[in-house]
Amino acid sequence: MNQKIIQSKIDLMGLDNYQLMLSVYEKETARSLQDMRNADKLRASLHSLKSTSYAIGLESLGNWLVELEGLIVNGALSTLHTHLNLLPKKVQEEVQAIKVYIAE
Repeated sequence: MNQKIIQSKIDLMGLDNYQLMLSVYEKETARSLQDMRNADKLRASLHSLKSTSYAIGLESLGNWLVELEGLIVNGALSTLHTHLNLLPKKVQEEVQAIKVYIAE
């Protein structure tokens, strides 16, 4: 999490709106992570999570998701699944870091 990026998002939309967007992100992320278990929904769910991660300012997470999309395109599915197993924890850590930052 890059504090400068998060702060610019907060400055742009206001703290209340940012917190609302973060709450929606958490709910949508849970749904996307569940949908990723379905091979037919994997690519769309990954793409959606990438877009929403960028929207709330999680640039490094968004960039990592771009790389995961590339694994799909290149057919590296076993490598992709290794990374997907790490994804829920990574998202949780990033969201928690934002919450700590906001609380300070």
